Amino acid sequence: MPLRRIAVSLIATSPVWPLATTIILVFLYVQATHTGISTDESRRLIVAWGLGALVWTIAAIASAPTTCARQANTSEFSTLRQKATLLDGWAASGTGATADPAIQELEVQIAAVANQLTDPGGEFKWVSGFGYLDVWRILHQVEGELLYRLDTQACLDEGKFDMGRLTGSNIDAAATYATQAKDAVGVLSAVLSPSPSAAGGPSGPTPAAVTAAKHDLKGVRIAINEYRDEMRRSILAAVRNLQLTFLLSAFSTALLLSLAVLQFTHTGSGRTSVESAIWLFSAGAVVSVAVHLYLTSQQNTLVEDYGLSRARLFAAPLLAGLIGLLGVYVTVITPGYLNGLLPAATPPGLPASAVPAATTPTPAIPTSGTQATTGSSGGQPDLRTPQPRQLAGIFDVVDYPLEVVIAILFALSPGLIIGRLTQQSEQNKANLASTQSANYGTPGK
Repeated sequence: MPLRRIAVSLIATSPVWPLATTIILVFLYVQATHTGISTDESRRLIVAWGLGALVWTIAAIASAPTTCARQANTSEFSTLRQKATLLDGWAASGTGATADPAIQELEVQIAAVANQLTDPGGEFKWVSGFGYLDVWRILHQVEGELLYRLDTQACLDEGKFDMGRLTGSNIDAAATYATQAKDAVGVLSAVLSPSPSAAGGPSGPTPAAVTAAKHDLKGVRIAINEYRDEMRRSILAAVRNLQLTFLLSAFSTALLLSLAVLQFTHTGSGRTSVESAIWLFSAGAVVSVAVHLYLTSQQNTLVEDYGLSRARLFAAPLLAGLIGLLGVYVTVITPGYLNGLLPAATPPGLPASAVPAATTPTPAIPTSGTQATTGSSGGQPDLRTPQPRQLAGIFDVVDYPLEVVIAILFALSPGLIIGRLTQQSEQNKANLASTQSANYGTPGK
């Protein structure tokens, strides 16, 4: 297997490393806490990250064959191949095709695209989807030039097809293009079915009018194709942003868990805090998956989304889990917020019940040889003043189950952001679908 494929696959599957590390680290931590096996935390981290890297490598090797154009997106590859074959047929059947240098140049471009699609070597542009967009743009340029050179009947059929696509489309100037296509179709129809003249002979458009009509239809086709390419580019950009979010969220989760394992012990509040954080993260992630599945059921699946739904499914749970933990942390450390329902800000080493009710402190009367003190003596902390809370006591779902509700509520906030991105992407997919015609059999339009 070429090393280039494996290198591309390693980049494409890079989130597998932190994800596998997180899962392995959770397993090792839970096993150690419940079996009483005491091992060095740093050694456990090395084992987890090492095994995660091994899983990542195996996943990259297994998915390396999918980094070529044929395997990265099989449906898009098939559509582009059919489109290239169609245009090759246009070029071969054109009048004077063997002698027209312009058509011969277009045939060379079509052959280059076909070779590019069948290249077995892996490239990241196919995995990201932007390689398919580049091929679409090349084929659309070729299509516009060939459409102008088609015979009258074929050009008329393509003009009627574009009229159908413009009906109900979301293109800004759809009405203008539809009128332009309608007028051009009328001219070409008059060529094929000329009306009798006043002198009794057939009368039809002049050659200059026919040429102008074909040129107008070429302009309409180019405008539609450019619009569709822009919609594809917007969808691919959304996929790329979600993939970066997924990668950053995966590494953030793995790093935070690693720091927690190093910081806290396996007994007492440290163990409770880490296990509670795992449960809070899981609660936020599960709710996010449920929301994603609901949104997916409402979406249009008839248009190629280049992995957009899959990217949302992976990115949303991790981001939601992290935001849920952050929400619990911020809520707990906020003084006086939901007193009694969440862990209180208590001095280190003292239970919440040991904190007396806050009263107005009475300044001490200074005596000779001593300094004035405020509410404290003998170097002991003032229990009436809120003390900074240690991180080990913030997460505790056993004594404070309300933290689960707070984590879920905060976990829904990334769904609002991703939901807006979803709406924009679905609108782009709807725009793409609006320029398709269900009654036309030519693929790849």
